[in-house]
Amino acid sequence: MKLRDKESLHQVETRIQYSFDLWTGPNRHAYLGTVGHWMDAQHQLQIGLLGLQRFRGAHTGENQAASFWKVICDFEVHHLIGKFTMDNASNNDTTLVYIAKYLTEIGITNFDSIGSRVRCFGHILNLCVQAFLWGEDINAFEWNILLSEPGTITDGISELLNWRKRGPLGKLHNILLYMTRTPQRIDRFEDKVRLHNPHETVCIPKLGNVTRWPSDYESLERAF
Repeated sequence: MKLRDKESLHQVETRIQYSFDLWTGPNRHAYLGTVGHWMDAQHQLQIGLLGLQRFRGAHTGENQAASFWKVICDFEVHHLIGKFTMDNASNNDTTLVYIAKYLTEIGITNFDSIGSRVRCFGHILNLCVQAFLWGEDINAFEWNILLSEPGTITDGISELLNWRKRGPLGKLHNILLYMTRTPQRIDRFEDKVRLHNPHETVCIPKLGNVTRWPSDYESLERAF
């Protein structure tokens, strides 16, 4: 796959457009996925996963640019860099600034770090929905909850009350958080379901979070 994409990339007559994103896997490791979009020699649109790298360190624009640059160096397509579609996090602005710096160091000075960025409409739509569901600055709200000290009143009653202020979905969040916080509670939930529906598959409740876009919908759907 890599050799095929590399050969195809070296035959393009237009620039290569990119999209990439950071996320954390179930194993708690961070990864940066880099996807290229280009027209091949037959003028057919090609899309390829060019890199899926374990990402270490802080999620800064500088570190993201360094990770992306390794992929570009591997495929030797520095001169074909086009536009970038990424989510709207501010560190992505910094990422393109550092990419421009890398290009300048090898003699490519016509890369516009501002004009080369395309905003992700899916992320914009998600932010609108989050604001509708949870109110303004939900990221700061969740971050303050995460910073609360375990075992303290801030971690318990205060957290419960803060989520309750968010309305019915906040109350559902509290219920699901309580039910799924320990393996023992999940076991008790499964036992209750099997008691009333012994032949049904047990569907464990899902707890939504800000970073996984459809998770609130999935959480609500599963609750119903």
